[in-house]
Amino acid sequence: MTVTAPHEAGMLPAALTASGEVRARAAGENFSVASLLVGRRAAADLLAVYDYARLVDEVGDAAAGDRLALLDGAEAELDRAFAGNATAPIFRALEPLIRRCSLPRDPFVRLIDANRRDQASPGVQTYPELLDYCRLSANPVGELVLHVFGAATPERIALSDSVCTGLQLVEHWQDVAEDARNGRIYLP
Repeated sequence: MTVTAPHEAGMLPAALTASGEVRARAAGENFSVASLLVGRRAAADLLAVYDYARLVDEVGDAAAGDRLALLDGAEAELDRAFAGNATAPIFRALEPLIRRCSLPRDPFVRLIDANRRDQASPGVQTYPELLDYCRLSANPVGELVLHVFGAATPERIALSDSVCTGLQLVEHWQDVAEDARNGRIYLP
């Protein structure tokens, strides 16, 4: 997939910020099945989080041009969403959710930071590095889900982190060949 560079400094490509485009590129994932189990409102809320996570991942994995600049643009747009004046559709969809669920900014930024790390150092050397990468790439999603359901406590976040890390490790082990083709190695 080729995504053109932003048309303005600090802005994300329009092709990446429309939720339909992001969802189309992620059609092989299980999110749509899981969303049937949680009810319409929760599914819509989780879909907004999912769209954001997929967008950031797409920017880090597949965008043409300066991916670090694009990730900076994503963080700037995230800041606009937290201020209530996002311009990109995926970020605008987060605005009411951020307010209603009191979502913290940090898990969103950690997802961006995971992709920044991939640009700077596409792989890990040690198991602690791998766990730290999971702290950025997987654990924020579980934390955001807990916040969406109003169930985020330190204890539950710690349990969620363990589950999300485990799931991320399994995904890395399943995707060794794909990751290697993309110049990434997540095996210590």
